[in-house]
Amino acid sequence: LQGFQGDAAHGSRSCVASGGGKKSGFAGHVSLTYNNGGGQLITSNGHWIELTRLVVTRETVQYVAAKNFGAGELVDFDKEWLAMSSDSARQECVQKRAKKMVQQSVASRMKCRTKF
Repeated sequence: LQGFQGDAAHGSRSCVASGGGKKSGFAGHVSLTYNNGGGQLITSNGHWIELTRLVVTRETVQYVAAKNFGAGELVDFDKEWLAMSSDSARQECVQKRAKKMVQQSVASRMKCRTKF
């Protein structure tokens, strides 16, 4: 691990570099793998309470379902969403599925993914 710097509270960006790779930005969940012994440290800047305040659309859930969980998850979500009988039930379905996807997204399995 080389070169960590920054502080989100003061407006600067974090920067982590390992070998030839470099990532910068504000980190929510980070998986650090140490060269000596291959140990891993998983850190989290998020709070589970944030799951109650997700603002997502059906299209966003569809995108994440397909990209991160596969075609089967997308088909399952679409079937559930289409079975809802009202707009409020469909929105509740979207929120419920978004929360489930966040809970199933383990930081150590997402180490090669970035938001941007």
